[in-house]
Amino acid sequence: MEKFALSVTGYDGLFRMLSKLVGYGVVLGSSIVKLPQIFVIWKARSVAGISFAMFYLESLGYLVNFGYNYHLQLPFSTWGENLFLMVQDFVILAFLYRYTTGFSARFWACFSSLLAAVVLIIGGCVPASVMSILEAGSIVIFASSKLAQVTNNYRLKSTGKLALTTFGLSFLGSVARVFTTVQELSDVGLLLAAAWINSILNGVITFQILVYGDQLRSGALETSGKEYS
Repeated sequence: MEKFALSVTGYDGLFRMLSKLVGYGVVLGSSIVKLPQIFVIWKARSVAGISFAMFYLESLGYLVNFGYNYHLQLPFSTWGENLFLMVQDFVILAFLYRYTTGFSARFWACFSSLLAAVVLIIGGCVPASVMSILEAGSIVIFASSKLAQVTNNYRLKSTGKLALTTFGLSFLGSVARVFTTVQELSDVGLLLAAAWINSILNGVITFQILVYGDQLRSGALETSGKEYS
């Protein structure tokens, strides 16, 4: 019986060590995962088919997750990707404005609000109780962000300038995050739900890219740009 208990403990330790390695792998991968998307937009000088709502809401979700985990002092390996993904989303948002309305007053209002939120959260100006509510809301934020792009893809029957590499790796990373969340955290309710939703919807968008590709119909670029105006 004692031998069996030691064996179970050994396997548990092995899974935890594996989870830690996978977690840091996700964090490391996230630091470059959106670079293919940024490159595709820069090369094409176009954001055709890309939903502004997805990247704006995503950046808010990453910001909330970053702040929540940062203040709870949870292991960096379980949430560090939020910081890198948020910064890359900011860059993509800048491109979205650059190739649609330009750096207008709306652009500066958008970025000012995001940067102000970053300062308030990192500075500890947001109470823990409020952060918990925001973390619960981040599940809706992430789901809404991806559903906006899924709907846009279905309506246009095209994924425009969405990068397969970025969303394929995002799908794999979010699946890996489900594993690390279960292994490393004791209270996994909200974080696990967010990881599952991210996995499913990243998978759907990856599938849409494979099925539709960049096949924008005539006039679709103007239609997809209406949300910026």
